[in-house]
Amino acid sequence: MKKLFVILLLLSACLPAYADHIFGGYIGFKTHDPSKGQYFFSLRLYVDITTAPVNYDYSMKNYAVPLKIFRKSDNKEMDGVFVTFRKNQDVAFENIACANLRKFSIQVYDYHFEANILNPDDYTDPEGYYVVYDRCCRNKTLDNIVDPGNEAMIFYTEFPPLKVNGKLTQYATPDFPILNGDYICRNKRFEYTFKATDDDADEMKYSVMTPLKGMSTQDAAGLKPEPAPYKTVTWSSGYSSASPFGGSQPLSMNSKTGVMSLKTNNDGLFLFCVVIEDYRSGKKMGQVRHDFQLPVVSCSTNPTPVTDIKYKGNLVSEVEFCPGEQVPLTIDIVSVYHYQWQLDGFSIPGANGATFLATEPGEYRVFKSLKSYCGSDTTSQIVNLKTAVPKPKIRSDKPGMCNFDNVTLSVDPLAGFVFDWVYEKAAFGQGDKITVNKPGWYYAIAAKTGTGCKAEKDSILISNSLTTPLPDPKTSYPGCIGDVIELETTNSPDYTYSWKKEDVILPASNTSKLKTTESGDYRVEVTDKNGCIETSNPYKVIIESKPAIRFDSLDPVCQSNAKKLILYATPPNGKFDGMFVQNNEFDPYAAGIGRHPVTYTYTLPSGCKNEVRRIVEVYKPFDLTITPKEKTIRKNEPVQITSLSNAPGLYFHWHPDDFLDDHNAPNPIVTPEHSITYYLTAINTDGCTMKEEVKIIVDNNGAEPVYMPTAFTPNYDGENDELEVFTYYPDKILMRVYDHWGNVIFEQNENSPKWNGGYKNNLSNPLPTGTYVVILTFRNFNGESVRKTFEVNLLR
Repeated sequence: MKKLFVILLLLSACLPAYADHIFGGYIGFKTHDPSKGQYFFSLRLYVDITTAPVNYDYSMKNYAVPLKIFRKSDNKEMDGVFVTFRKNQDVAFENIACANLRKFSIQVYDYHFEANILNPDDYTDPEGYYVVYDRCCRNKTLDNIVDPGNEAMIFYTEFPPLKVNGKLTQYATPDFPILNGDYICRNKRFEYTFKATDDDADEMKYSVMTPLKGMSTQDAAGLKPEPAPYKTVTWSSGYSSASPFGGSQPLSMNSKTGVMSLKTNNDGLFLFCVVIEDYRSGKKMGQVRHDFQLPVVSCSTNPTPVTDIKYKGNLVSEVEFCPGEQVPLTIDIVSVYHYQWQLDGFSIPGANGATFLATEPGEYRVFKSLKSYCGSDTTSQIVNLKTAVPKPKIRSDKPGMCNFDNVTLSVDPLAGFVFDWVYEKAAFGQGDKITVNKPGWYYAIAAKTGTGCKAEKDSILISNSLTTPLPDPKTSYPGCIGDVIELETTNSPDYTYSWKKEDVILPASNTSKLKTTESGDYRVEVTDKNGCIETSNPYKVIIESKPAIRFDSLDPVCQSNAKKLILYATPPNGKFDGMFVQNNEFDPYAAGIGRHPVTYTYTLPSGCKNEVRRIVEVYKPFDLTITPKEKTIRKNEPVQITSLSNAPGLYFHWHPDDFLDDHNAPNPIVTPEHSITYYLTAINTDGCTMKEEVKIIVDNNGAEPVYMPTAFTPNYDGENDELEVFTYYPDKILMRVYDHWGNVIFEQNENSPKWNGGYKNNLSNPLPTGTYVVILTFRNFNGESVRKTFEVNLLR
C-alpha cells in the first residue's frame, strides 16, 4: 500500500500549490467490512470559486488527494490513502446580496476512498489513530489570524483501534451536513448550526477550538503530510478560540446541539474550527475537526416584509401527509426579493421558487431578502410536516431466542391503525402482538384504517443465540502451594461470567479469567446478551505441598583449607547450586574470601519444588611457621620450640603431649627421651585452622633409637592419623602388624614405615578399633639384628 501511495503522491504533484480558495472542510472515516479490511475515507472541501485559479475545477476533479494515517501513542506512520473526486454542488446562500458584498460563490467538493486497505491486526493500539491532510495556504483576506497567506491548513480526524481484545470495531465519525452559505450582519445576533449525524448513535460533544497550522508550503502544498504534534494558527490581537469574531460578546457553542451563536461589531472574514468529540459508554472514540470561515458585513436596516407559507391556500403551521406523497407548500413571490427554502435549518439547493414539493417530514421555512442590496432578511413561520402514520416501536419479551424457543413481538395499539408484520420479505400476519420462533429480521408496518396510507415501519433483528461453544478444559491444572493458577474461557463483550467452585459462586469472578491458589473443581457459567446460558466442563485444579527440606547452616571455612566442604541435605538426590559448587562439594579455595550462597533444590515427581539457601563464609587464612623444623638433641636435653604468626588471639594445641611442659603454649619446652614428631594446630578467632609439625631427633650414642606411639586415631582429622615408627637407623625397618588371631594384616619394609589403620593399608577396608601387635625387625648401629614387639591401640 505504501508503494502505491508514493506513486500516486508523484501523480498528485500537479495539484495547484496555493489553495487560498479552500477555506474549510473535514475528513470522515467509517468501517465498511472490517473482516475484509474495508474502510471508508472521505474528504469534504469548501471552495470559494471567486478566488480559485482558472483551472481549479479540472484539478479538483482529476487529481487524487493524499491522506496519511498515524498512530497517536508514538506518531508512527501507519499507511497512506488517496481520496478521489466523487461529486460537487453549489452552496445555497440565504441572502444573495449580502453574500455578494464579499463576492462569495461557494461550492462543496466531496472525495472518497473505499477498498481493502487496512489490516485490523495492525491497528490495535488502545490510544487510537489519526488521519490528516496538509494543504497550503489560507485565504489572504482573513482578518482574525496573523499572516494568513502563508499559514497552511491541517484537516485532522481521530479514530479508535480497529480491533480490541480480538473483536473488530464498528465505528463511524460524525457526519456534518452541507453547511449553509451564510453571512453575519454586524451588530445583529447570529445563529448557525453544525448539527451532525452519527451512524453509531454515539454521544457527540461540540466545541470551538483554534485551527491547526499545517506544515506544507506554497512550493509543496499538501504532498507529504507530517506526523503530530501540530502547531495552531496565531490569532490577531483581540481574537481567540473563545472569540474568533471579536467584539464584546464571546462566541457561544451549544455542546449538545452544535448551534453556534454570536454578535459582533467587526466587519471582515473570520476563520474558526468546530470540533466534535465522539463518546461511547463514556469512552472517547474519536474526533473530527471542521475548519470553516464566515464573513461579517454591514447589513441595511431596511425592513423586509415577512413571507407566509401556505398549504392549499391556507396559512399553516403543521401538515399531515402520507409517506410517498408530495406536499405542495407555496409562498407569494415578489421580483425584488430572493427566496431560500430550508429543511431543518439547512438550505435546500435550488429551492428558490414560489412552490416547493415537500416529500420528507421535518420543519420547513423560507428566508426572504432583497436581491439588489444587502438588507435585513426575514424568516417565514415554520411548517412542520408530519407523516399521517406514526412509526411503531417493536418490543420483544426476550433479548433473543435460545435454541429456537418462542419470542413474542409487540407494538403499542393505536386507534385507527392496523399493523402488518413482515418476516424478512414475506408478510405473515397482522395485529399488535405476534409470536415467532425463527431468527431473522421482523418488520411492523403501520397502516391507517380505510386510507391505504402506510409506510412507516420499525424493524428488529431476532437472533438465535447459542452461546459460542466453550473450550474444553485441560485434564487437570496442577500447581504447588503459593502458585497462582489461571483458568480461562472464551472472551466476548457480549458475555457475562460467573465462576463457581464446587457449585458455590465465587466473589468478584465476573470476567473470562479466574485466578486461584486452591485445589477444587471449578466451572464457569456464561450468559450471552440474549440470556442464553452455558456451563463449562469442570476445571480440575490440584495444588500440592512443596517438599520439606532440611539443609543445616554451614560453618565458616578458611580459604587455605585444602579439603572441599561436603554438603548434606535431606531428602537426598536434590541439586546443590552455587558458583563454586560441583555435585555436593563446595571448594573454599576456588571461592575465595567472602560470603558465598549455596542453594539446595528438591523437586517432587509432580513438579512441585522447594529450595533452601545457605551462606558459606570463607575467611582469610593466616601465616604460621615453627622453628626449628627439625633438631637433633641428646636424651633428656630440653629444647624450646617457637611458633610465629601474624594473627592475634590464636589458640594453640600440640600433639602428642609427651615430654611437653605445656601442650597449649605457643612456644613450649620439650625434653624427649626418644625421637618424636610434634604436630601443632593453631586456630584464629574466625575459626581458621593452620597446622605445622616439628621433628626432634634424640641421639642415644649407639643404643637402639626406635620409638613408636602406643595408640593412634585414623579418623582423618589431620592429627595422629597414622602409626609411625621413629628411628635414626639408615637401614630399613620391617614392620608387621598382627590381629588377635595372629594373622598378618599389614607389612612394610621402609626407613620409617607407617600404617593407616586399613587392611594392608587400604583405607576403603578399615579395621575395627582394638589392640594390635606390632613386631619391628631391624639392625642396630653395630649391625646386630634386633626384634622388638609392641602393643598398639587403634582408636576411632
